[in-house]
Amino acid sequence: MNVRKGYLQPENGRGSLRAIQAWVNDYETDSVELVTMQLSLKGKLQWVSPKRSNSMAEYRDVGFLEKVGVADKITVPLHNFWPSRGPQWDALGVTEAEEVILVEAKANLKELKSPGSKAGEQSLALIKQTLDEVKEDLGIGAQFDWTKTYYQYANRVAHLYYLRELNGIKAFLINVYFIGDHSVNGPSSVKEWQVAIGQTKKMLGLDHEHVLQPYMVDLFIDVKIMKGI
Repeated sequence: MNVRKGYLQPENGRGSLRAIQAWVNDYETDSVELVTMQLSLKGKLQWVSPKRSNSMAEYRDVGFLEKVGVADKITVPLHNFWPSRGPQWDALGVTEAEEVILVEAKANLKELKSPGSKAGEQSLALIKQTLDEVKEDLGIGAQFDWTKTYYQYANRVAHLYYLRELNGIKAFLINVYFIGDHSVNGPSSVKEWQVAIGQTKKMLGLDHEHVLQPYMVDLFIDVKIMKGI
């Protein structure tokens, strides 16, 4: 699929894929209200993906910049920051005040641990250079390797940095953690998630105050509120 048109996703999946689709499409009013309240957004929020009207497409690379309407506001080209095939966002939102909402969704603990970067030599060199720059700006020591076990979490943080710190885009990163998704043996409580998230942040050196902290939010959604999940 052309990146600008998005990557179409099945609607009959399970786990975080199915849950985030339902949260955005079938519980749109509730999800918008919750995010708006948590972030104190200045404008009315609208989800732009994944949408049933667009075959639940997800976006990455220049496609996600275009989808949230900031491609023409970028001053640091994305290809100078990150190679192609970057993060594919589980959901994207924009507000009337041109605020950008990036969403990563999880339904079980295994999803927190991702494989390390499998990029080729040239791409990996750019990724490492970028992550080192982000870590330095966030006050994180070189001993924390962002290309290994928690690489996915790290590269989402890096892209928040790219938008907000390098390009002046009013962006926010929301990590949505679904509770009680028995189809994938997901955690049954907020506490279970918090322990695992705490470990993730500790391993990445993100367990302290940093410049991006006010723009990162963890949301815990019990799937019991969503019929059919």
